[in-house]
Amino acid sequence: MDFEEMQAVWDSQKEKRVYALDLEALHAIVKRRGRRIEIGVNAMEVGMLVVCVAAAAFLAAEPIFQGTDRDQYLGAGVLLAVAAWIVRGRVRRRNREHGFGPSLLGDLDRALSQVDYHIARARTFHWWFMLPAFVIILVSFVTAEPAKSPWIWLGIAACFAASNFLVRWELRCTHLPRKRDLEALRSKLLDGG
Repeated sequence: MDFEEMQAVWDSQKEKRVYALDLEALHAIVKRRGRRIEIGVNAMEVGMLVVCVAAAAFLAAEPIFQGTDRDQYLGAGVLLAVAAWIVRGRVRRRNREHGFGPSLLGDLDRALSQVDYHIARARTFHWWFMLPAFVIILVSFVTAEPAKSPWIWLGIAACFAASNFLVRWELRCTHLPRKRDLEALRSKLLDGG
């Protein structure tokens, strides 16, 4: 083959896009990302369970051991109901995840499902956790003797505002970009590049 023929082949190849895709390496990356997402979801669920159960125990301790402030049983019950709701969501999420196959697309869909679950929990955090917590605090402060200082009310309001900000920030900076990346990868795989 002379130089002109090699140049013609080179020019024709240069205009074509050639991809060499290592599917095993890509699958390993998707699995690793999926494990990281699952660790985050599990940490959120377990952390919220611990917070709810510990706060419920704290609220119930005084009426049990001292016989005072029986209205705190209501707050403990609400927190245990939130914990039960978290457990129910966790069981449903894990059952849904068993339906995904062990393939590249299956693992990618599992990771997307986990991100969607985490996004849904973050977007509704103020309803399923902050509202019940606020009601519990409000009831316990209104019924407390002596009345609580305005500084405590201000501190609690600041904690609620900071919690809401942090959850929204995590959603915007972590979960939504992660979802966009996974959806883009899925779209590229389904479109064939």
